Amino acid sequence: MSSLKNKKIQSAAQLLLAALLLFQLAACAARRGAPAAGSEEYATFRDVPGVTADEIAAIEEISAQSAVLLYGMTSSTECFFDNASNSNKGYAVLFCKWLTDFFGVRFRPNIYEWDVLMRGLDSGEIQFSGDISSRMTAADGFYSTDAIAERRIVFVSSDGMTMTRRRVENDNRQMRYGFLKGASAYEIVAPYLGEDAEFVEISDYVDMRQKLMLGQIDALAMDETVDVIFPPDDNFVTETFEPIAFNSVSMATADERYAPFISVLQKYLDAAGTYKLRDMYEDGRTVYLQYRLHQRLGDAHFSYIDAHATAETAVRIAIDRDDYP
Repeated sequence: MSSLKNKKIQSAAQLLLAALLLFQLAACAARRGAPAAGSEEYATFRDVPGVTADEIAAIEEISAQSAVLLYGMTSSTECFFDNASNSNKGYAVLFCKWLTDFFGVRFRPNIYEWDVLMRGLDSGEIQFSGDISSRMTAADGFYSTDAIAERRIVFVSSDGMTMTRRRVENDNRQMRYGFLKGASAYEIVAPYLGEDAEFVEISDYVDMRQKLMLGQIDALAMDETVDVIFPPDDNFVTETFEPIAFNSVSMATADERYAPFISVLQKYLDAAGTYKLRDMYEDGRTVYLQYRLHQRLGDAHFSYIDAHATAETAVRIAIDRDDYP
């Protein structure tokens, strides 16, 4: 009897989560807006104001020599692998499709571990990335655009930050925070954590998960896009860092040969604005929410949804008209 009751509770909780995800999907659709006044669209990179003959020649030469340009990302809500379609999905995939049409050469989004991505960019094996902080400059070895996405900084822990801090106090020791080596979360968050904290650099997500699960670190400071790596289903708790802080990321390359792509894209952003990327990001976010929803539902849930898909069989709910969405 107890087992049956637990199953009913679990099923109800999953349906409630599905409803919340559907509300998020609706909110994403509602946030889409018309292009900003004065914004213009350009069919190809050659049409962008200020593009030079040298930039055009350099891009055309690379396009003639390269069948594909690699666009490296870590696994995230912006670029994730969908087993159902056996393909990568998310904002980065949509952005690469647009870049392909815009520049006339194929941009392929590939997923790498963070340390592999950094080595690949440094060696030139990976030509571009959309995971590089806008804080990085040519002095750091990157040619980069202005921000193409903005991410909240979050803490990831096993028990939530309140419980974690209480446990650390009881153990009479310092909090141990983990950061991706070379990422910007450390310089954003560290000034707020005080001198009593211990900071641990970690090279990849696999090692991060292991250290967190084994209690070798107490919490991770990360971009919010790690939701796909540390989902609540796996007993991870994600909380917004306070005071609220953001990490903006750019499209970047470490190879000077590909710098013309960066400079032309920057001129496009200056001339046309970022509304296209904003809407593209919302589309990618919707794709991720759909993926999350499908991951959490089983055959019984899909059968229930199919059985209530018409106006006659719709599930009736009551919503306060002052609430949004």
